[in-house]
Amino acid sequence: MINISLTYFANLGNIKSIRKYGLCKGYDGMKYSYCKIEPTSTSAPLKASVVDDCIIGEDQSVGSTQGETGRSAVYWNSRTPTDASLIESHIKEFVAGRPNPFEGYLDDLVEHFGSQATFTGDFFRGVPFTTDLKGKKTIGPSPYREENRYNVSTEKYIYLIDDLSYLPVEIRSNDCLVQDYRIVLATMKIANLSADNKDLDNSISLIFQMTELGRTTRGYDFEDDLKKTGKSRYLLSQSVANSFKKFGWEGLYVPGVHGTCGKTYRNLVLFGDCVDSYCDWLVGEYYKYSHQGKIEKESA
Repeated sequence: MINISLTYFANLGNIKSIRKYGLCKGYDGMKYSYCKIEPTSTSAPLKASVVDDCIIGEDQSVGSTQGETGRSAVYWNSRTPTDASLIESHIKEFVAGRPNPFEGYLDDLVEHFGSQATFTGDFFRGVPFTTDLKGKKTIGPSPYREENRYNVSTEKYIYLIDDLSYLPVEIRSNDCLVQDYRIVLATMKIANLSADNKDLDNSISLIFQMTELGRTTRGYDFEDDLKKTGKSRYLLSQSVANSFKKFGWEGLYVPGVHGTCGKTYRNLVLFGDCVDSYCDWLVGEYYKYSHQGKIEKESA
């Protein structure tokens, strides 16, 4: 289950079963939520625990807002079919290494994608406190290239974050060395794939929600299966990123995957030759930052 809430509604009253999903719809006076029914007895009021914060309209639909990323997507709609099942089928064929139309399906979506991030933003890059920066006063792209969620090890890349408080969990180090960046995104072609972009095609949202979770909407853990076959766990998300690169996109503005319910952040992932301009984005020298939030602006 995604984004499990411990909120309970008692005596929801106008519960309507949706047998296909084993869920019900309840209204608590403020919003509709899909709930899992927990009858206590034949005479007692029904109780339901919220499974997801779901997207509900007059035409019934099933969807979720992922707590770690804030990304919303619709799985099923009574009026407008979604591609959730098709995407899952493509993913299974992709993981199995069998010929399938997933790449073509992705390319068709990305070819018609036009949502560009054009704002000027402040971002951060950090490394563990013990990192040897070899006398440098600033932190640029890592000299040690490795594969990540949206890149392979043979290409230029840099990952930045827009919320300093999430940097320690991103780099798995409580104490960090941090470099500030200020970037005019309008000077590059950056795909706005953030959860805040409400104009995203639902199929794009579904694909990114799955790649960010590492599993499909029905719970198929494709990252685990990829690892079992000796492949990169990020092979699918790298394939998605490759489609954007193919159509000239220089970066992705995406949700970070370590957020918490109600508080999320975003990553800016840049790749290709635009990374060579990183010196133009640097703000001052790097500084120390601890997981307790203490910042020392003096150079480390």
